[in-house]
Amino acid sequence: SGFGEAMWGRASGKLLMPGEVVPAARRFKLGVKLDRYVFAHTLDWFARHPEASAEVGLCCLNLTAAAVEDEAFGQFVRHRLAASTLRPE
Repeated sequence: SGFGEAMWGRASGKLLMPGEVVPAARRFKLGVKLDRYVFAHTLDWFARHPEASAEVGLCCLNLTAAAVEDEAFGQFVRHRLAASTLRPE
């Protein structure tokens, strides 16, 4: 996905803050796609770092309103969590 490259800023090589990426994603109607990317990469990171996931009591992600309203996004979340070692409470 191009979001990883976008968040690192192709030209500068520095990490861009959400305030620099999210408005562009919304403007181009890519908010749900960005939310999927962040959700999937967060679960993938925890899977690669089980020692860290054991120490985390709570993990929160900000979602766009479009993602919250998108039934397919909800199905994506349920599917990814069911395949994950993390257990939502």
